[in-house]
Amino acid sequence: MNRTHILILSCIIFTITLVHWLPSTAFDFMNFDDPGFVEDNYLIYLHPAETFYQSLSNTIRGNWVPLTFTSFSIEYHLYGLNGPAFHLTNILFHGLNAILVFLITSILFKDFYRPKNVPGINPDFFALLATILWAVHPLRVEAVTWISARKDVLSMFFCFLSILSYIYFLHQKPLPLKKVFANKLYLAVTLMMILSLLAKGMAVTLPAVFLIFDYLYQRKDYIRAICEKVPLFFISLFFAYIQISTRPENLPGTNELALSTRIINSFSGLGFYIEKTLLPIDLIPIYYYEGHKSQYFIYIFITAVAAAVLLTILFLKGNRFVKGSILFYLVTALPIIGIMQTWIQEYADRFSYLPTIPLYLWIGVGLMYFCEGTSKKSAQSGHSSKKPQFLIVYLLSFILIGIYGYQCSKQIMYWENPYTLWNHQLDIRPSSRTCLVLGDYSMTLKDTKKAYHYYQYGYQLDPKDSLIIERIILFREITGTEKK
Repeated sequence: MNRTHILILSCIIFTITLVHWLPSTAFDFMNFDDPGFVEDNYLIYLHPAETFYQSLSNTIRGNWVPLTFTSFSIEYHLYGLNGPAFHLTNILFHGLNAILVFLITSILFKDFYRPKNVPGINPDFFALLATILWAVHPLRVEAVTWISARKDVLSMFFCFLSILSYIYFLHQKPLPLKKVFANKLYLAVTLMMILSLLAKGMAVTLPAVFLIFDYLYQRKDYIRAICEKVPLFFISLFFAYIQISTRPENLPGTNELALSTRIINSFSGLGFYIEKTLLPIDLIPIYYYEGHKSQYFIYIFITAVAAAVLLTILFLKGNRFVKGSILFYLVTALPIIGIMQTWIQEYADRFSYLPTIPLYLWIGVGLMYFCEGTSKKSAQSGHSSKKPQFLIVYLLSFILIGIYGYQCSKQIMYWENPYTLWNHQLDIRPSSRTCLVLGDYSMTLKDTKKAYHYYQYGYQLDPKDSLIIERIILFREITGTEKK
């Protein structure tokens, strides 16, 4: 691997990511968990070391994320409650994550898709395209633009470092099992995994992900491979226990749905993230459970078709990379598809940050195969020029990046302030709960006319919503408005 070449491409990715997301640095805190997570969170006002120590035994809104709160504390002590600065930190972490995704993708493409006898095709170029598509995709907006989603970008930073370390671990010469646990790369894998879990529990599936990489790299001694993962599985189980045991039972949405309903939601969730990756429209911050139930059938149908195709691929002899990427999606999606209900929503855009990566890799692989196939046909027909097929690839790449980038820029602007965000939510999925949020926010700005409008609209959407009824009564008492 040419380090200078990789460094240049990494800088390109980081620069594109930074420039693309810079508009969000003009935004302030949002009235969506930011007050509880940052502004009113007493933990971040402590010394960062004390914040970390106190966070080990405390949760905020049911979230046990010690490392995330520590990062907020460091920022507060550097520049106070500066919303744009907090946004910039999220962007920087996303830029670093994009570099790590590129490095992982580049290695995988070279290990499994190095074109044979076709000069001029560089896997790094296609890894670059796949990474940029992932980095500027509209599904990334929630994780990057929402300050409270720091836990996602921070956790994934260490998660990607852990995966990258494990790939390097697989590239080294096999060691005796006794020496593995003292190996520097194995220790790096373990440490990065722990740090990722301290930021958020999303990385609990990492030991299973490492077994998938063992399958990809055709490790023949499966028993040894599993033994290597035993300490990592114990770490995952320990952190999973902490996450579950520290979650308040009275948290909104927890245990509200029957197990059968949650299973249906989980199947629809697998289809949802595939559909939104390919067609990223109507993205909103909260997909309430009482939302459009008719969409369940669409997502379940997508999941059923995808499952039929995926199972066929898995059970037939074929490319290990394709099989491994399918398993990667299924395994990493397990914590976020809703079998264990943790809140009042069905899905969340930020949950797609890790599981959907294989979909972008397939795009890169598809373009690489196109170039390889057309190059061979040109050679067979006596034409040595490769300009036409590369021009087509460049054109397709620019079109894809342009479409996703434009849609992403629009999605970013919805997060400018509470009015733009929740009115967008209201346009896509009208809900009395959203009206309640907008009405309360209007009251904080002393805009009583607008507040009453939202409360009334919420009552029209759901006349049985007790919170909306309480707000209307309270509003009339405060403003002296007569009951009509």
